[in-house]
Amino acid sequence: EQYLQLAREAFQQKDYDTATDHLISVLQFDSSNSEAFGIMGDMAFSKKDLNTAEGYYLRRLELAPESYEAHKDMGRLYLERCEYDSAIEEFKTALQYDKEHFDPYLYIASIYCNLGQYDEAYEWLYREVFEVKAEQSQSDRDLSNQMYYGISYTISQNKSIDELDSLIG
Repeated sequence: EQYLQLAREAFQQKDYDTATDHLISVLQFDSSNSEAFGIMGDMAFSKKDLNTAEGYYLRRLELAPESYEAHKDMGRLYLERCEYDSAIEEFKTALQYDKEHFDPYLYIASIYCNLGQYDEAYEWLYREVFEVKAEQSQSDRDLSNQMYYGISYTISQNKSIDELDSLIG
């Protein structure tokens, strides 16, 4: 666990060589550590090496098929490749395992917006508001409100998926 935490910290600082060294140590002790494969995938994704990222993400899914994060990561990968149907399916699967996160709702809304399906985009924003926000603390609800109205405005102005993605963060 110590090496995994060190790997997370190195990744956040974009020190990928150090993160990789720590992840190798993690995998030497536990070759089925799904989070280690997720971080390896995230590093490859951040370098835009999508094929390598996909390999790590698929391994993570094999090890943890019910992982919210694993399905969300695959959704982001498919979104980056403009494979929208696959991205939507992965985001929906992620929500089956954890509905408390608003990212998948917003990613799905952004995809539908990019496809010009504005009613579907609004529907997913509506779901985010009523399915997720009810369970959030006040500060998280305030953030969700800001995002909802910002994204609603962006959709109404027919902005691009990149502009929506920058709102999602």
